[in-house]
Amino acid sequence: MRVLKTVLWFLFFITILQIRSFSQGKWKAGIGLNYISNNLDEEYLDSYLAPSFNLGYTFLKKSKFSLGVELANALKLKQDEISSRIGFTTSLPLMVNLESRKLGYHLGAGPAYHVQQTKVYGDSHSISGAYVHYTGGIGIKGKPILSGLLYPEYTLRISYFSSFKSRELDAGMLSFIIFLRGT
Repeated sequence: MRVLKTVLWFLFFITILQIRSFSQGKWKAGIGLNYISNNLDEEYLDSYLAPSFNLGYTFLKKSKFSLGVELANALKLKQDEISSRIGFTTSLPLMVNLESRKLGYHLGAGPAYHVQQTKVYGDSHSISGAYVHYTGGIGIKGKPILSGLLYPEYTLRISYFSSFKSRELDAGMLSFIIFLRGT
């Protein structure tokens, strides 16, 4: 029983530290919806919607300017008796942010990996590879929550994925993300 109490107090302490870290504005976490469109004329590898999870860390913050990294992952899985479709995109762009009182402007670039695979009646089609992810967007700050420690940010972004293999494999992405950030 004592071990359980110790573990619970430890988890409580870690949670308080994480909320404090979020409240200092260094971390942000978000969920979103992405429309990913590739440049292929192949009917089985078409555009798709995918939910995403985003996690960002700011390592330099000066007044209205900040610099950080953001891990973004989008995943779609769809399977039935006839077919299976998988779409996965992950990226780690270096992000530059300019913030005003209500708006935030985001620009970034960094490495990415994309895979899309479709199997229909045993016939398989796929693309995968390394990309450079270019992204830009605007975020609107919501009203603070949790006694002013956190606030939501509603972000709309446009991204371009440039393939190292072929321009034909390039892709675009439109994203809507809701972040929780520290004040």
